[in-house]
Amino acid sequence: MTGMTSAELATVNTRSLRVRSAPAADAEVVGGALNGDIFPVAEKSADGKWVRLYFPGIEGETWVGSEFVSVSAADLNVKYGNVTVNTGGARLRVRTLPSLEGTIVGHVYNGETRMAVGVSTDGQWVLLFLPGVAGPAWASAEFVTYQ
Repeated sequence: MTGMTSAELATVNTRSLRVRSAPAADAEVVGGALNGDIFPVAEKSADGKWVRLYFPGIEGETWVGSEFVSVSAADLNVKYGNVTVNTGGARLRVRTLPSLEGTIVGHVYNGETRMAVGVSTDGQWVLLFLPGVAGPAWASAEFVTYQ
């Protein structure tokens, strides 16, 4: 998935969500997502009823009903993969925005491995996949390394 960019993030806003192979209610279910999960948006259907996501580990297209996700702006380079937190000991703040202006919504700890979704276009922030954190979870790229 390296090289793809997204201008928007989709946050799942329902308890559980079926991910389908095409923008149709009868399309094959190819995966699932849970409330609070975040995915970069690849495109939206012409009628606005479906959102195609960049979804890790699934070959082919992945679509969800637009009523089950909240879409927000976030320019990023899509890059799924495991990252290791390298702070030298201190905990690392996780923020709602790729900026020190973002509200702190949690922490990750030195030595932990987490799933990353992408990198801010300026390369300074990594968007982490953190179940349990509602909304985006950005960490300073200075302290995380892709494996």
